[in-house]
Amino acid sequence: FALGLRKHLGALAMTDIYEYLTQGNDTTTVGVLLGMAASKRATCDPSVSKMLCLHIPSLLPPPFTEMDVSSVAQIAAVAGVGILYQGSAHRLMTEFLLGEIGRKPTSDKIADREAYVLAAGFALGMVNLGKGKSGASAGLQDLKIEERLTQYLVGGRDQASAGSNGRLGEESLRCSRIFEGESINVDVTSPGATMALGLLHIKSGNKSVANRLSLPSTLSELDTVRPDFLLLRVVSRALVMWDTDVEPTLAWVQKQIPSVVLNAWEKLGDTSNYFRAAFGIANIDINRQNGREGEGLPNKGSIDSGGKAPSVFDQQSVKQVYVHIVAGACFALGLRFAGTGDSRAKEVIVEQLLMLKKLREDKDRLTVARRPALAIVDLCVGTAAVSLGLVMAGTGDQDAMKIFSELRVKCEAGVTYGTHGCIASAIGLLFLGGGSCTLGRSNEDIAALLVAFYPRWPIATTDNQFYLQALRHLYALAVKESSVECIDVDSNAPVFVPVVYRNRNRGGEEVKAMSPLLLNSDVDELRLDSDRYYSMVVPANSLRNRSRITLFVKRKIGHLTYKQDPHGKQALQVGNLQTFTEDAELLQFSKLFCDDDSVQRFEKELPGLGTFGEFCKEKLLSIAEKPEALHLLLGLRYAVESLPVTKNPLQVQNLRVCVALSEAAEAQGRGAEGEGEELMEAIFVQLIRENVEIFFESGLGSEEGLQQWNRSINE
Repeated sequence: FALGLRKHLGALAMTDIYEYLTQGNDTTTVGVLLGMAASKRATCDPSVSKMLCLHIPSLLPPPFTEMDVSSVAQIAAVAGVGILYQGSAHRLMTEFLLGEIGRKPTSDKIADREAYVLAAGFALGMVNLGKGKSGASAGLQDLKIEERLTQYLVGGRDQASAGSNGRLGEESLRCSRIFEGESINVDVTSPGATMALGLLHIKSGNKSVANRLSLPSTLSELDTVRPDFLLLRVVSRALVMWDTDVEPTLAWVQKQIPSVVLNAWEKLGDTSNYFRAAFGIANIDINRQNGREGEGLPNKGSIDSGGKAPSVFDQQSVKQVYVHIVAGACFALGLRFAGTGDSRAKEVIVEQLLMLKKLREDKDRLTVARRPALAIVDLCVGTAAVSLGLVMAGTGDQDAMKIFSELRVKCEAGVTYGTHGCIASAIGLLFLGGGSCTLGRSNEDIAALLVAFYPRWPIATTDNQFYLQALRHLYALAVKESSVECIDVDSNAPVFVPVVYRNRNRGGEEVKAMSPLLLNSDVDELRLDSDRYYSMVVPANSLRNRSRITLFVKRKIGHLTYKQDPHGKQALQVGNLQTFTEDAELLQFSKLFCDDDSVQRFEKELPGLGTFGEFCKEKLLSIAEKPEALHLLLGLRYAVESLPVTKNPLQVQNLRVCVALSEAAEAQGRGAEGEGEELMEAIFVQLIRENVEIFFESGLGSEEGLQQWNRSINE
């Protein structure tokens, strides 16, 4: 299976595949079927299609209908059909999968029927992925896909039961263990139909389809829908209203919960109802007279259609509905912001996750009054944890890791395999690819994530009744390598460098981060944000369609790396110059002229410039980033120092040019902003000007001095 996910299994010949399939091992068969489908994803490869169809009895002619194919192999084959025909809108497969969702049991071999129907729903949604928005499924209008899926969702009489049985002679096949009649068994069909409807209209914004997936608004209607199905409806509706209605806010989460449930949830905290809530006893209207007919039963007539909670309601139902809807909203946010590291989505999911954690662990009166069955709380906690892992995938976020560590429980009686598995999955997502990978957000990627992290956690490793556990590995199809790494050009080693990028989905907001980091498709521009390295800007077109971006950066002399000096407290000094540069010329100059012994050897002092040793020590620190300026500064000092002796007109002219250039730069407004980038500091230029003026005032004051100056100019 792993080889297929990495697209390596296609290198095997069909004869080799046949040898693996004939071994009779269910695990190997499931791995080969799903692996071959994944390696040929969205290609409609005929050889792989034949292999999958051979493991689906519904597609075989009558003489072979009773082939002994294990239930897990059938489920894997059906899911493989969805992967192989992904996005093709293949009519034959669409009609077949639509019929499989509502097909009645035709034999006593009905193991894992719920998982089979769910796989058919996933496959139907993947075959027609996003076709509801583009209208590409125009050739399938006669199948009435939306209407039939809605019927499988809400139940009733199956009008298309005859068309769903696609095999010749199937009317003579009956199941002696289950009789469903002409009614649709929504406990079996609803999950698959819900997922198929969401994938079919993913990101379409179709309000009509969203209304089909809306939640009941009264308690009496909520009693007709299983609470875990409400979780799936919230997720599927979010897939449809992807860009128009899903927001990473607490208000959006509360909006998903019917107002009557919110009000009833608040009433559960009433201390007067503590004991009734703790034991799940329905509230009784104490104003009824004793001996009255119906006494002790919930008052269904007291339900308020205006959204207010009635005085009488089934408290266990309210508890289960509330936590399932919250978990569904968290999972919807996890899919919507998968791999983005969005801080707003993280904050909302963390708040709800901590609330669910409190429901599971705290023992105060309010918590006990609102706590549903422990198995339900574990399911919702695991779903919220995976949702947080989806949002923060690959980031290694410390806050998320701390929460996951607190959620882990001991291996003891009452703790199922799924409880451990969902927390482990969340931790794995958090450190995806060792921090170098993230999750994609295309329709195909979202479909893979939805299938892989379907919120139904198993009891044991062999529990495939409601969901085929092998499908958990499909998350690998959505993993994308999208990292930015900075390499120092001098040491050729990766370094930490602060960067700033603009987030397109948040109105061009600038986000600060530290490389190496993960980038998603929402990034418009990236630039370095550090005074220790030379600036660099990466435009948006260079960031698109790039899985791994390597930036070669140059560190400025006078600064340590962020690993050596995280807070920038170690300044450049002559004694530690070798820590900042490997320039042999600068290091030798520092050794000869800038140590304490060398400074004391030079006694001649110029006004404002000090001795030669002091001058060298000071200027070496200022030009460490620009070593080419060392010869210029030494030449200027020598010109000022020797001017009274040589009276060289060329030296005077050079000094005057330096002063004039500095004054011109200052006049153009470069003084404040460009002062740090100039080769000569303003104070040094001022000292040159003063020494030149002193020379003219003292050395040329006599007639003899002027004549000597004129002769030098003529020469």
